[in-house]
Amino acid sequence: MDIWQVKYVRIGDLIPNAKNPRKISKEKLERLQDKIQRLGFHNPVKTDENLNVLGGNQRLKALLKIAGKDLEIPVMYPTRPLTQAEKDEIVITDNISDGEWDWDILTADWDKALTTSWGLDWGEVETAAEETPQELSEKYTLKITTPIYEVKGDKPDISELVDVVKTNAIIDEINAADGIPEDVKGFLRIAAARQLGFKYFLELDDDYIHFRFTLDKFKNYTVQMCKNLDEVFNIFLTYFKSIPAKSIAMAQGGDILGGGKSKTLRNGKIKRKAMNTFFCSVDRPFQFVGRINEDVNTYVSLGAVGEIFMTLTNICITQNQTQKTKGGMTEVYLNSGTYLKSFYSVMFAPSAVQIAVMGDKEKRIHHRVNWKFAAPLIIRESLKK
Repeated sequence: MDIWQVKYVRIGDLIPNAKNPRKISKEKLERLQDKIQRLGFHNPVKTDENLNVLGGNQRLKALLKIAGKDLEIPVMYPTRPLTQAEKDEIVITDNISDGEWDWDILTADWDKALTTSWGLDWGEVETAAEETPQELSEKYTLKITTPIYEVKGDKPDISELVDVVKTNAIIDEINAADGIPEDVKGFLRIAAARQLGFKYFLELDDDYIHFRFTLDKFKNYTVQMCKNLDEVFNIFLTYFKSIPAKSIAMAQGGDILGGGKSKTLRNGKIKRKAMNTFFCSVDRPFQFVGRINEDVNTYVSLGAVGEIFMTLTNICITQNQTQKTKGGMTEVYLNSGTYLKSFYSVMFAPSAVQIAVMGDKEKRIHHRVNWKFAAPLIIRESLKK
């Protein structure tokens, strides 16, 4: 029977083992901190029923330096009280390797300098430095596990957050007005949002598994999850306020194909598009165009006349697989096919958008944007006559 469960616990509430038989040097602790920041925290601390740490004391030290005492982390917590004999055994066995290194494969297929920088001790390969074998093996994967989000507190009713009476009254007048074209009415409805008192808003257009960083503080590729979205949103909003863009967005998985080898990340590029996560201002209204693929239709048609839409690739959203979740636009896409969906954008910007086949094994029709023709080009000052 499984005696362990995952529980999220505040770092400051965990009690380090004062008699831990394992120790760690300052250099290796810094290396462990760097690893956690690059690859995320993926090997939970193990405790007894009183939150005394049995396994993972060094990881706890590293996390304390990185995030402080208030961050909640996943902990392997017992479903029943442990005996003293069980606790003692876990303290020792948590740091014992049941496997051994295949020297032939290691020397033939792995770079010595690179693996040494990861913490592998080539002089004592069997003990493998400070981390457990599980930690070392996970250095060679970028596997992402879906975190468990726990909703806390009572959900407020929308009516408690804003006063929509005046805004709804204005929208009713707009809808009832005669002789006004529908596109103008759409613009006026957006402008009516000013009456709510909000100047900026964020439109989320899909189902997300999580938000994650793509680069750490050393500009190395990472899959570290965002733990404080409010802070991330504030940073995006601060930047958005400082530029004249119609909207900015976070990256999607397809924007950073190749992970650490992605040309977009290596060059620190900002993409001239916005999809899924739209940071908007009521002072810079725009209207989505088209019934399907409206985000692409909008940024290519408005981008062609000089309006700015941008994707910042420092943060990436992870989405459910397209057309696999019921509701939303899934049924429309399945019934009409991706060719019709993509062709909407061709109609809006035929000089910049083409129909193309994407995918390796499971191919599907999709749009492809030729950015040479999708937005005005800027001539360098040095070329001016």
